[in-house]
Amino acid sequence: MKIILKKINLLLFNNDELTLENKLTNILMFFGALICFSAFTINIFNNFPIILNFLIGFGGIVYSILFYFSSIKKITKQLEIPFQLTTIFLLLYNWFTIQGIEGSTSNFIYIAIFALIYCSSRKKYWTTFFFIISIPVLIVIIQIYFPSFIIPYKNKEVQFFDMWTSFIMAISFFGIFTILIKKSFDNERIKTAEKTKELEESEKKYQFIVENTDDVLWIMNGDLEIEFETESITKFLGYTVKEHRNMTIDEYLTPESAKFIKDEFQQAMINLMKKEYDKLRNKIEIEVDLVRKDKKIVNGKITMVIIRDDQYRITKIRGITTDITERKKAEEAVYRSHKDWEDTFE
Repeated sequence: MKIILKKINLLLFNNDELTLENKLTNILMFFGALICFSAFTINIFNNFPIILNFLIGFGGIVYSILFYFSSIKKITKQLEIPFQLTTIFLLLYNWFTIQGIEGSTSNFIYIAIFALIYCSSRKKYWTTFFFIISIPVLIVIIQIYFPSFIIPYKNKEVQFFDMWTSFIMAISFFGIFTILIKKSFDNERIKTAEKTKELEESEKKYQFIVENTDDVLWIMNGDLEIEFETESITKFLGYTVKEHRNMTIDEYLTPESAKFIKDEFQQAMINLMKKEYDKLRNKIEIEVDLVRKDKKIVNGKITMVIIRDDQYRITKIRGITTDITERKKAEEAVYRSHKDWEDTFE
């Protein structure tokens, strides 16, 4: 029994792939099956008509199948209408075959209405609300004007037994269902709080990196306009973030480097027009010469990741520019020293 309860708990609450709404839909389907099978068992001892009891049991099987596909196969949206139609059919059939408003179906109809409204599409919420609320109103009117449609109980004892057992079932299941809904919301609230805490910690780490790195982190749009960059641009080039964002690449790159980047993107546009998508590069690393505000030339290494849409057009470019001026000076010094050494022995 513990193993069964553990598996049910896993299916209803611990499936992180499902949204809260889908989890609650699973609960409704599960309890729909449970109510039908319980009613089927009780009705056997109550000597109910075989056809009526068969349909109730069949309804339990349908709910079980829906619950299986919803919880195991992760299919939820497509199951809303079958769930609603099954519930409406069982309510209508049982209403007219179990003495209408004086029968046991009346104990479940408001719970069922709540369940159906909850499972309805949010886009058609009020339409569904009106449609489902109209069902009990309509069947009461039918009962008043066409009383012959209602099939009474065999006797008062059967009615008394059925009414009280269904009342106890309805109260018990509704209470348990309410507790399970609260548990679902509590679990969702805890997960949301944990995700919020993780996000806050991630933002703090990112902010620490941004504020303490010498590298320039930046983002460009598809028109090669800077949308974001870190304050380290001031240390690197001498411009403020506002000044640099209003500049073109011709203003802060040497003519050779600016031409190199323009040629790179122009070639990408040609490949895009020719639909040669395999030639498009999504990650580029280049070394360029940049012009500082004081007109000094510095060296930088640009690493950029290009994000494209489904038509392969550039939507964003995320990049890092690293100051490699000292490294280039060191490389040049090593090269000159090696060159001088070779010239000495020639």
